[in-house]
Formats: sequence, C-alpha cells, structure tokens
Amino acid sequence: MTKTKSDITELSIIKTILENKRLLDTVLDVCSPLMFTAHSQEMQELCRENFSHPLLMKIDIDDSIVALSYEELKSSLLIILIKYYTSLLQQLPKKDMEFDKKSRMLRKIKTEILPKLRSGELVSFEDMDTI
Repeated sequence: MTKTKSDITELSIIKTILENKRLLDTVLDVCSPLMFTAHSQEMQELCRENFSHPLLMKIDIDDSIVALSYEELKSSLLIILIKYYTSLLQQLPKKDMEFDKKSRMLRKIKTEILPKLRSGELVSFEDMDTI
C-alpha cells in the first residue's frame, strides 16, 4: 500500500511523539486527534497513552517512518492545521447552525487562525463548538 504525503506527515508526527512522549501535550495544545484524516485512531490511542496498542507499535517499529526534529514537527503540524481549518472554512457555510455562531466561527478562522498559521505561528486548539 502506497502512503500519501498526508499519511507520511501524520505517521511522522505520531512516531515523533512515540519517541518523545513529552511532546504529546505540546501537540494536543494545537490540535485534536480528529484533525488527523488518515490516522485519527492512532492519535486517539496516543491520547489515551495506550502506547502498547498494535497500531502504535507498528508505527514505532517501522523504520521507513522517520521521527521529526522540533522544527520539522512544527512545520508538519502547520500543514495539518492549515488543511483542517481551510476545509472547515469551506464546510461551515453549508452547516445547519445559528447564523451568529456561524459568522463568529467564519470570522475567527479567516481573520485570526489561518493568518497566524500561514505566518508560521501555531495557535492553541479551540473546539469550534465553544466559539
């Protein structure tokens, strides 16, 4: 099975956390496991600190998956976050929700979140349901 660029990015982030478990909180400060499109289940197991889960063990022993430096981790997280918020920005207008809430969410993503991410700054994760 061929891995896509997205798969490799997500797998590398997971491998990095497996090799340096202190980074888990850092990653969770800026993203949710649901932002991982191909490997959400693996991220959920990481969040549960279920390091002996077979999916995580498979990643851990796979030498073709490379752990990242801190700067590479940050760049990979930016890729995932920009992709996630851009997708959310496109989906929001179609969602059935209060107009005011939808407007606040769209404005926050357009004027605060995406500009910071595009300038290379990681932003703290906010559950969009709380905006």
